[in-house]
Amino acid sequence: MIPKDFDDFTESDKIKNLLEKAERLQLLLDTVPDIICFKDGEGRWLEANKADLKMFQLEDVDYYGKKDSELAEYSLFHRDAFLACEDSDEIAWNAGHISRGEEKILQPDGTTKIFDIIKIPVFNPDGTRKGLFVFGRDITTQKNLEEELQINLNLHKKAQSMAKIGHWFWNIETGGLKWSDEVYNIFGYKKDKIQPSYPFFLRSIHPDDSEMVINAVNNAVEKGIKYSVERRITQPDGNIRYVHEEGDLEYDINGKPVSMMGTVQDITLFSLAQKQLNLVIELFNNSIEGVIITDENSKIIMANPAVTRITGYEPHEIIGNNPSLLKSDRHEPAFYKKMWEELKNKGKWTGEIWNRRKNGEIYPEILNIITLKDVNGRVTNYASVFHDLTELKTQEEKLRVRENYDPLTGLPNSALFFDRLDVEIKKAGSDNTTLSVLNLDVDDFKRINNSLSHTKGDYLLTKIATRLVGLLDNHHTIARIGGDNFSFIISGYKDIFYVIDLVQHILSELSRPFVIDNLELVVTGSIGVGCFPNDGRDASTLFKNAEISMYEAKKSGGNRYNFYTQGLDELARDSLFLEANLRKAINEGSFILHYQPRINLNIKKIAGAEALIRWVQPDGSIIPPLKFIPFAEKSGLIIPIGEWVLRESCRQIKKWSEAGHDVKLSLNLSPRQFRDENLYKTILEIIKETSVNPKLLEIEITESAIIENEEKAINLINSLKEMGIRLSIDDFGTGYSSFYYLNKLPIDSIKIDRSFIKDYPSDNKSIGIVSAMIAMAKSLGLKVVAEGVEIKEQLEFLQELQCDEIQGYYFSPPVPAHKMEYFLKKGI
Repeated sequence: MIPKDFDDFTESDKIKNLLEKAERLQLLLDTVPDIICFKDGEGRWLEANKADLKMFQLEDVDYYGKKDSELAEYSLFHRDAFLACEDSDEIAWNAGHISRGEEKILQPDGTTKIFDIIKIPVFNPDGTRKGLFVFGRDITTQKNLEEELQINLNLHKKAQSMAKIGHWFWNIETGGLKWSDEVYNIFGYKKDKIQPSYPFFLRSIHPDDSEMVINAVNNAVEKGIKYSVERRITQPDGNIRYVHEEGDLEYDINGKPVSMMGTVQDITLFSLAQKQLNLVIELFNNSIEGVIITDENSKIIMANPAVTRITGYEPHEIIGNNPSLLKSDRHEPAFYKKMWEELKNKGKWTGEIWNRRKNGEIYPEILNIITLKDVNGRVTNYASVFHDLTELKTQEEKLRVRENYDPLTGLPNSALFFDRLDVEIKKAGSDNTTLSVLNLDVDDFKRINNSLSHTKGDYLLTKIATRLVGLLDNHHTIARIGGDNFSFIISGYKDIFYVIDLVQHILSELSRPFVIDNLELVVTGSIGVGCFPNDGRDASTLFKNAEISMYEAKKSGGNRYNFYTQGLDELARDSLFLEANLRKAINEGSFILHYQPRINLNIKKIAGAEALIRWVQPDGSIIPPLKFIPFAEKSGLIIPIGEWVLRESCRQIKKWSEAGHDVKLSLNLSPRQFRDENLYKTILEIIKETSVNPKLLEIEITESAIIENEEKAINLINSLKEMGIRLSIDDFGTGYSSFYYLNKLPIDSIKIDRSFIKDYPSDNKSIGIVSAMIAMAKSLGLKVVAEGVEIKEQLEFLQELQCDEIQGYYFSPPVPAHKMEYFLKKGI
């Protein structure tokens, strides 16, 4: 069917046809994603597609005939956009032609959309405004991609600049070159000043590298070998730079190379660093000092060959370990703590340290440790450099020995002797401690020397020196002053009896024969003694006076000693007399025992007694123990005396038991006896020998005897306790009075020293101390004995404190055995 011409349609058909066209046009506009709007000459909206209405949230608004300012009230979120639109419309009208621009429109979800806006003004024939077409296309994605691309380009350019890498393109056929910006920077040219070309490239090559680079280019083009070179370039200012270049060929369809693309990187700093690193490695490997590098956790990661030479450890044995592998255990933990504190605070530590080689040998080294950190201040490594000081120390020691020691005997010489004497005098003066100087001269040595020969005389002196050294404690000093003269520094002794014993011992040992070439030689000596401070307050005076005393001893015939102080000299002579007579008393049985009763305060009866030794003189007089026991203790005679006391006490216990009196008898053991290795064996043998009941024997010991060797003392006490012997702490309160020992040791009782009882009731402090001691002992289940009770008030005081037993002159002084037996029968 052929459609009619439009003129053939009725009026209604025409209207219908127009409406259909309008509907199709609207449908077309609505399917377009772009925003489309038509306004009249006054800016009133006439038409808008769905995209436009949706954009501005006008789908349910009757927009027809309304201006932007009016529609702004319907879509408050887009109010600013509507008002801005009126302004831009006016600009388009005034321009009188199509205008184009970008507008950003904020969305309700917080995002922003970018639109490419085109505005077309339409005018009436008379020039008046007829209508304005507005078209808007969403270019947000496009703009984002453009922005991202630009960012990537900038980053790429920046990365090339930071890494000093540029890229280039070479047209092999034309010789033309194209450079990126960074290539210009690397070669030192401005982009607008030169036109890169292959001949220009050749001119940039350092003369010494020219042949190598040209060969690399030719090999790439002719043989297909990848172009990769490191070379030098000369910048316009004459500066030399090192670069690394790489390039890949591109071929035409016939396989002919037509171009090359590649990169160039400025490696000047790397090249210089590599040279420095190679130098450091060379030094590292050939250094005479050991070098160890650890990580931040002190785990060894590098060690140079010198480490192996010094320590004996191969690299595979030391890498992965902590440097403490070399630790010698010669330093206290505080030493290493201080080292690490200094490393932490200062970043370095230097000092002398003793380490251990693989073979176990300890050696000295000077060690320098530094802390290495990254740019952020974080510790990354520790580097240590050390030098073996063994040889230096050996030389220093040889020099020190030559300067301070006698080459013949190895003893300190006079220089070192007086240095030490000065130190000891200052110490004795500040600490108020004891100090004596002994000068010994070998009697008639000149005759011996002339008789034997000087060589054998020297040998004798070495034998004498060796023997004398063996007589001294480690903290004393012996020196060879010259010839046959030896001097001693004796310090820190308890009383002068120690010095007397020592000089007697020296003379006794010196007189033992020396054997030289199967010949026995008997040597004697003369000793002079000077005591600080009475005989001199400085080294020179003290030594001189000891020397004077020595010559006095020589004048008296030799083989003797002499004190510079007259009183001490007399005391020394008395000690000789005392020692001789004590030995005689032991052999002849000149000792007796007296017994002082101990009273049980609960039943007011004798609970036991204490055995106390007396020394009977030929004329019948008695010497009390305080006069001779201290010397017996120092001289060692206390051992046989103590054995006699123990045996006699056990015999008396047995005798009383057979008479019907099972009385406990206590006796004292001195610290020297307690140290005796044979004490336990001696006690056991005497108990078996006398058949005494060990439960009737009580041994009193002092805390000081226990403290000297705690472990040994505890073992001995436990053994005595297993035998059934009762144990008591004597003189309690005068020593450590340790709760620790009372709680740990298997003791039965404590004995409060008489010094706390004698001043009662005048001394309030003693009252508190005695009360506390009794309370403490009671809390531990121990019996308490108080000695030195002499008056009734003391008795009543102790009764009030519930003391178990007392001993003292209030009841009885120490009495002979027959008197004690009378007390046991009749009571006190």
